[in-house]
Amino acid sequence: MKKGMSRQQVMQIAGKPSTEVTMVHARGTCQTYILGQRDGKVETYFVALDETGHVMNSGYQTCAEYDTDPRNAR
Repeated sequence: MKKGMSRQQVMQIAGKPSTEVTMVHARGTCQTYILGQRDGKVETYFVALDETGHVMNSGYQTCAEYDTDPRNAR
């Protein structure tokens, strides 16, 4: 996913997310997609959407892992 893509563009590419939650430490929502399993572990991909429904970040982790308090990051 590329930053700035719309929610509709994400849906066209990735389909329906496994979960979508309102983020605690950032404004907007976060969608988690289950990609499959590797070595017995579930592989996930998240897409964070801002308040206008556009991609602001994405990557290979869960929304819970992404949406952490920045003051705790060291």
